[in-house]
Amino acid sequence: MTYIEELQDKKNENSCVMTYYQLGAVEKGYKLETTLAVLGQYFSEPFFDELRTKQQLGYVVSSRETNQRDCLGMWFLIQSNSKSCEYLVHAINKFLLERREIIKNISDEDFEKQKKSVHTQQAEKDQNMYAESRRSWLEISTHNYDFNS
Repeated sequence: MTYIEELQDKKNENSCVMTYYQLGAVEKGYKLETTLAVLGQYFSEPFFDELRTKQQLGYVVSSRETNQRDCLGMWFLIQSNSKSCEYLVHAINKFLLERREIIKNISDEDFEKQKKSVHTQQAEKDQNMYAESRRSWLEISTHNYDFNS
């Protein structure tokens, strides 16, 4: 599905693309959710580095894994003042195809390293009241209500 919104200010040359890939429902035991967290780690920094730093496609470049009402997915966002939406979609798709090949050939050692890193992040305690509040409101806003996850 594509949604296009024309800007009211015709002098504004910005464009923005957000692609979202839905992976499926959360399973008991968090296996799919943890797998998504590992994938998110493989995408996040390289996505920013390639499309923002190297290709300089936009001033906002980001990717995140998401869990909305127990439906897992991942989104990729680019906001640009120099490239069209069509160009940005093509750049995202090209990046994903290239990363797919890298992930297919990942070594067991590197995969274990990534899993351990995700585990460390997930086990980290809240650093302050703000972080705890933010985490709690995330559970509320996504309707998960799993405050001990």
